[in-house]
Amino acid sequence: MKRFYILALSILPVAALGQTEPKQDMTQFGIEDLMKFEVTTASKGAQSLSDVPSAIFVISEDDIRRSGAGNIPEALRLAPGVNVSQIDANKWMVSIRGFNNRFADKLLVLIDGQSVYTPLFSGVYWDAHMLPLNEVDRIEVIRGPGGSLWGANAVNGVINIITKKTSQTVGGAFTSEVGSDTKENVGMRYGGKFSKDAFYRVYANIFASSALDILPGKPGPDDWQSIQTGIRIDKGLDTDHHFMFKTDVQTEHVGQRYTRPTLQAPYSQTLEARYPVSGINSILRWEGTEGGRTHSLQISFTHADRDAAPDLPELRDTIDVDYQTQLKKVGRHALTVGAGYSYSADSTAVGVVNFAPSSYKETLFSAFLRDTVEVARDIKLQIGSKLEHNPFTGWEIQPSAQLLYTPNEQRSYWCSLSRAVRTPSRGDISSEFDAAVIPGNPPTILEFIGNPALASEEVISNEIGTRFTLKDTTFLDFTAFFNEYKKLRSYEPGQPFFDTDHVVVPFFFGNKRSAQTAGFEVALKTRLKPWWSLDASASLFSERMRLSSDSGDNIGLYTSDGRGGASRQQYQVHSKMDLAHGIEFDNSLYYVSALINGVVPAYYKLDSRIGWSPNSNLEFSVGVRNALKPSTLQAGEAAFETAETIPRSIYLKMTLKF
Repeated sequence: MKRFYILALSILPVAALGQTEPKQDMTQFGIEDLMKFEVTTASKGAQSLSDVPSAIFVISEDDIRRSGAGNIPEALRLAPGVNVSQIDANKWMVSIRGFNNRFADKLLVLIDGQSVYTPLFSGVYWDAHMLPLNEVDRIEVIRGPGGSLWGANAVNGVINIITKKTSQTVGGAFTSEVGSDTKENVGMRYGGKFSKDAFYRVYANIFASSALDILPGKPGPDDWQSIQTGIRIDKGLDTDHHFMFKTDVQTEHVGQRYTRPTLQAPYSQTLEARYPVSGINSILRWEGTEGGRTHSLQISFTHADRDAAPDLPELRDTIDVDYQTQLKKVGRHALTVGAGYSYSADSTAVGVVNFAPSSYKETLFSAFLRDTVEVARDIKLQIGSKLEHNPFTGWEIQPSAQLLYTPNEQRSYWCSLSRAVRTPSRGDISSEFDAAVIPGNPPTILEFIGNPALASEEVISNEIGTRFTLKDTTFLDFTAFFNEYKKLRSYEPGQPFFDTDHVVVPFFFGNKRSAQTAGFEVALKTRLKPWWSLDASASLFSERMRLSSDSGDNIGLYTSDGRGGASRQQYQVHSKMDLAHGIEFDNSLYYVSALINGVVPAYYKLDSRIGWSPNSNLEFSVGVRNALKPSTLQAGEAAFETAETIPRSIYLKMTLKF
């Protein structure tokens, strides 16, 4: 905790820079009203923060703007308990409560309720889902299992990126940013009305990122260019029947530097490549209220074409259908029921990782039931479960029970017990790749092979928490957790064999690893002066990995998913000042302890920003990211890829509304 106080005190001296009346900002929710703030991800329906019996954190549009974050992964650093590490100019590792690597598979990520993970490895390609930040209304982050509502892979958390309703974006907006690490970032948006209750918005965004230096003055291959366009239509926002349609189209070129094992000295080869990526994401949603019942139906479609020939080439089409209804309350019981269907078809090509068969179609069926029981006037019990069928392990059940005590509008206490699973991905079942070559005569190849008999990984999670406001100036949110994991992936050695001019040692994926994790997360928001607010958080995390006595795995505890890229301690302080003449002065200071796998040392990260708004339609800002050092290593070696140091960068940004 000593480091946490040092971080907080390091911000204090700048208080003397301004003592003026605050600039009016209608996007900020008052601290005294935070307990009433409505969120949707925790229950698949609107509820106030005080009624949520889980660890949820909301990153607002204003939080993102004033943090100086340039993309979604960087914005996610604002939430406690979220592990974010940048690998290179276009790749990130993002997870919650440990198990972090580029292909982190225990976190469900949604955009407007549409899942964006790939069933190829149950993870997220973050470069393919870089929404323009001015499209984001808020990001809701649930730390802890969400399987009883959202299904498989919501093991350690759920992130829902919620875009703005079209009624919020009437008129035009133009944004331009240039910087030392950004060649260009230009966005245009325009919104209007079709009729009294029908609104629309169209947007386009062009982004280009410079490559990071492999050596001083020698740029690497990881440059990145992206063009994204989209349209959204809302009808009946203030009526009993609301329709929403949105579609986004993205095309990009991504560069990377990767390694692969070879049979000739030095037994590995470093290559560079650039490849195209394109995608379409569409959602059609209806929400209605009739006879005391609420209904919602969402149909979504995703097309992803990742022509990453040297890495993981993938062509995929996915259709998801999700329906739910909240029944009319009967006595003390409020029931919510729902059902879902998903169809996904992929096609892969030869790469570093190969799949057999190369093409596959899978379907998933699900249903859930949740009952909210008013045990007493200020006590609620939520019990429910999701039942889901997948093609690899069949039926899976994910129950949860949550108890909430709300003695008044300023305080709430909760506890939770839940089970969640990560079902096997295509990579777990049918992949094959060479991981390394051991020199010798003959050399030995370590080959990893998927296992069709693999079972689902599972977690039993125990959580307690509280949130409250003090004197309408301070908001505190505290969570403690203990998780027990079973059937985690292990690497079981097979019988070595000779193949032409080398020896092959096969390792088959197994379920003979277990783990225990524990920790706590605390978040604080306070208004020190009318013109100065401070946000802070601390996250402490521990893990213990074990192998079954009958396991022959001698490498699993040392791989990126065996001892992942998470840190044991994370602290952050965000200072936001409203100075004279429309000037904002913002500082975000982070401390990340050494990663558990030991390959990345502890580091500090300071992002500073000065913004000026001469009027309500124009804003200029200048900022620096990673200000403390010329460059910082944030991630270890990713699968087949080399992590780069992340440099200090300076940017200029302008936003014009018309």
